Amino acid sequence: MSTIDALRDSVKSIISTVMAEEPFFGILLKRTWIYASNDIPTAMTDGIAIYVNPEFFEKLEPKEKKAILLHELMHIVQLHPTRSKKYAVKGVPPLIINYVADAKANQYIYSYVSELRAVKPILPRSVEGAFGVRDVEKKSFEEIMDEILNNMKKLEGWDRGCRPEEGSIGGDPREGKGDGPILDIPTDNNAPVPNNGKPLNEGDSGDNDKKSPEEIENRVKKKLRESVMTVKRIGKLPAELERLVNEIAKPQIHWKRLIRSTLSKGLGKSVKRTWSRPSRKMPNSYPGKETLKFGKIVVLVDTSGSIGQRELQQFVGEIWGIAREVAEVVVIPWDAEAYDPIIMKSDRDIGRVKVRLKGGGGTVIYPALALVDKKFGDAQQIVILSDWYIGDLKRSETENLLKKYANRIIAVTTAKEPPQYLPIRLKISFD
Repeated sequence: MSTIDALRDSVKSIISTVMAEEPFFGILLKRTWIYASNDIPTAMTDGIAIYVNPEFFEKLEPKEKKAILLHELMHIVQLHPTRSKKYAVKGVPPLIINYVADAKANQYIYSYVSELRAVKPILPRSVEGAFGVRDVEKKSFEEIMDEILNNMKKLEGWDRGCRPEEGSIGGDPREGKGDGPILDIPTDNNAPVPNNGKPLNEGDSGDNDKKSPEEIENRVKKKLRESVMTVKRIGKLPAELERLVNEIAKPQIHWKRLIRSTLSKGLGKSVKRTWSRPSRKMPNSYPGKETLKFGKIVVLVDTSGSIGQRELQQFVGEIWGIAREVAEVVVIPWDAEAYDPIIMKSDRDIGRVKVRLKGGGGTVIYPALALVDKKFGDAQQIVILSDWYIGDLKRSETENLLKKYANRIIAVTTAKEPPQYLPIRLKISFD
């Protein structure tokens, strides 16, 4: 058997093991392309695929191979290659960026992968000690990097002479030996990326044509959402991993808190008694509790020509966040006209929304408002996602409908301020 064939069998066995032990990791690993490449000394990811040096990888024990693959997978899951680029542009050394990214990658697999404990891995506490950043485990990658960036002058010389131990899994680069820094995520657009080499695991076919940072980010988020839904159905998504996914795929707006605070009293979540779920304490004599979601919310999504792909993707994230809290979401795409409503009964329906969002024309909101007024006037809340460069805002018929439903409208903008007579106006920002 050739080395590559042996490595393929080894990777297949690892994926099967991980699938049984932790399905969330296993599903994502199965859907990720893994290549053997001589272009790198150990292992790395470009944000969508994993690359391992076959000679290096072959010498590892199976558990060490598992640790390497899961470490790189966590870089993909957390979008570290795309999230790190703005800090490289601002002058943060690649070694520091990788150091922080390694800590956040290891944070979510440390308790699961015992092999990490033998290689002095970078962990949140390592970043706290190195940079004086507090509560690293609770902070996002951006929050940590922003703090480091603000203190860069205090950190001059930190990475001078740093040499990570060859083959370390996010090991402390100041304690090891080696020929030079081993950076397992590219931090800027000029960073070298290995050729695909020979596949050890065939991931999703749709990954192969995703090259731009935006395409990669959208693809990874899609796989994350689908994997979460799959694992949740079998009830095996640990709370810590759900928090991780929420950090990456989450909407910018805290919809649970917002919906609870804006819906009229008595229209929020409620509890009813049901015999289909007997009481845990008295299963034979008392019905159990069933929590009901919020009722119907209408979301008007601006798909006009002024809305870019990044904004549209974020709008989808916001819809997904709403759908997790609401029993029914009616999504109405609009530009110069209102398109057919898309009915969502759960967050798993988000795929249908992404496929059917269409538009690209001018920006006139009245047809969408008129459709709401005619068919969905009973909605408990109306969310408008737009850049608010809307051509007919000052027309009387448009203004009348906006004012009619003003106490139920949540106006979300990516650019221009919505009309002042709408009491709830929120801003989505892009760095």
